[in-house]
Amino acid sequence: MTEAVWVQIVVALGLVAVAVINKRDSRATRREVRAVRADTAAVREQTENSHASAEFPIMRDQQDEQLAVSRATHDQVLALAEVQRGMDRRLGRLERQASDLRAADVATDDTLDRHEVDHARALARAIADRDRALIDLAAHFEQRVPELIAAALDGHVAACPLRTPRP
Repeated sequence: MTEAVWVQIVVALGLVAVAVINKRDSRATRREVRAVRADTAAVREQTENSHASAEFPIMRDQQDEQLAVSRATHDQVLALAEVQRGMDRRLGRLERQASDLRAADVATDDTLDRHEVDHARALARAIADRDRALIDLAAHFEQRVPELIAAALDGHVAACPLRTPRP
């Protein structure tokens, strides 16, 4: 190889080395530039705010008052939302209790109906038993009354002084 080729290879390697070094340095430089830009933006905003409050002090106070009113309204809305959630919870609880009461009422009605039917059956049985007892008693009296009358008459006739003289 000739000397010219060697020179071109060395120059190319030098350019590649410079590009690699610049690339690495440019990343660091970009980071530094971004940090400086952020700092500059913060300083600019602070400066603008201080100028604005110096130039327009009433406007700043008005904005602060509006912000306070807005925050108070927001707090009230949050409080109302919490109250509404509480009312919704209570309403749900009342609906569940009402449902339970309806179910208990139905169960109570069913129980009362069963007891009423049971008592009606017991009353019907008692009436039937009483009627049977009256029928039995009437039949018994119908049989016993003539027997008692006959026995009383027989006893009277046997003891009657007119029939049998006294000694």
